[in-house]
Amino acid sequence: MTSSFARKNLPWKLARRRRILLVDEHVPSLRSMSYALSLCGHVCDWAESAGAAMVAIDGFAPECVVLEWNLKSGSGFGLARALRERSTALGRPLIIFAVSAVDEPNGFATREGIDQYFVKPVWMIRIAEALAEQDGCTYE
Repeated sequence: MTSSFARKNLPWKLARRRRILLVDEHVPSLRSMSYALSLCGHVCDWAESAGAAMVAIDGFAPECVVLEWNLKSGSGFGLARALRERSTALGRPLIIFAVSAVDEPNGFATREGIDQYFVKPVWMIRIAEALAEQDGCTYE
């Protein structure tokens, strides 16, 4: 259920709750992203490495992945591709958002199948808005 703060203060109507996997090697970032997105009614889990993310795709069954593009444990591009292939094999659609400290060159992420690319610092409300847009939500 969406929190009372979110119901009163966020500028959209949440179409539906999503299962979101957060992938980053910085645990404080994972905690804050998870908290902010849970305020919007989403269910979050996180992985601190590319390997842990691949395990979570089966166990947690996310509908969306928000991943740090520059992981030390593997490239964001390779991980995004592997997660999408695994999700497709399981018959589950997957939305992938990438986050990075640098702007992507010439639409690279979009060409590689990333649904949306964010440059840090990114406000978690922007990710929540992008999820709402995926559901065709209208803004008040």
